[in-house]
Amino acid sequence: GVDGAISLSYIAEGGAHDAAYLSKGTRENAYFALRLALADLLCKEEKLPLILDESFAHTDDNRTKQMLRILMALAAEDTQSLVLTCHTREEKIADTVGAYNLIEL
Repeated sequence: GVDGAISLSYIAEGGAHDAAYLSKGTRENAYFALRLALADLLCKEEKLPLILDESFAHTDDNRTKQMLRILMALAAEDTQSLVLTCHTREEKIADTVGAYNLIEL
């Protein structure tokens, strides 16, 4: 669930729980999904670029791969994504997912 303050909650073990009780990686995945949903809801006419700064730092390789697949699927629909990171892990995972442009600073 999402409240008016954009706080996430989930249902488990018979009740609602704040997302703070989830692992950091799971929480980041949930907020990633929320950002995508909000961008889709707010930008029906024109796609805004997604800027993700260290958004995958606490997720495991499998979840990171799934999120990069989502970004590449969105790219096919003309949504530009910028993934900012100081690690090479995302690049290695992206190599297995599809085509992308790498810019090193």
